[in-house]
This record gives sequence, C-alpha cells and structure tokens, in this order.
Amino acid sequence: GIAPESSDGCNGLSSGKHAAHLHAHGSGARPSGVVLDGQPLAEVGLHKWLLDVGTGNDHLLCYEEAIQHHYQTPEEILLSIGACSEKGLPVDAFFQNAGVERLGHRRLFQKWFTEHPPVTCHDIVDGSLNT
Repeated sequence: GIAPESSDGCNGLSSGKHAAHLHAHGSGARPSGVVLDGQPLAEVGLHKWLLDVGTGNDHLLCYEEAIQHHYQTPEEILLSIGACSEKGLPVDAFFQNAGVERLGHRRLFQKWFTEHPPVTCHDIVDGSLNT
C-alpha cells in the first residue's frame, strides 16, 4: 500500500495556500529589515519564500507544511536561527523542525540565510563590523 504521507520529505508537493497570516509580527520582536521583492519579510508567505530560497524552483515547497507547524513567517525563521551572530542558534534546529535532510536542500537554505542577514544585527553586534 501507499502511505498517505511520504516520509522522505520531498515528493508530495502540498498545494499550500494556507492563511498563515495570524500574527505577521511576532511578540513585539524587532523586524529583521529584510525585504523580499519589495515586501517586508514578515509579510511574505512561506510559499513565496520557499520559491525564493529554491531560486524559483518548487522543490522546497514540500517543506511548507512542516515549517508551518513551527513558524508563522520567514521572518520568524530568520530571527530564530541567530543569523546575526557567528554562532547563534544553529540552523540545524530549523532543519530539524522542517525535516530538511537532503544536503543540497540544506545548502540552499544556508545560502539564503547567509545572503539575507537581518539588519537588526548591526546594532546588536555593537556596530564594530570588521571591514
């Protein structure tokens, strides 16, 4: 028999247009300042974000459902992994929550996080950024 849910985490694409805009701005957290297509990251849907991370490819959309169980918005993800600090919370925590196991997929997420550091970091790190 065929299991209704594929456990290898990336075959069945969920046609995800879930209304996940319950609280776009978390518990008074400072916005990351990251903008995607002219839209603040806190207002970008997970669906659109996953397409962006996957460089327009839909092969990351299968994580959408798992991600929704843990995060409301891409903003929340970005701020949760401590992209600001060198160490921060390991991105592995996000991979575990989202069920991202494939190396290629992990690399895509890591690349995106690296290229979109929250603006709020600069004053957290006391502004002494080595140039």
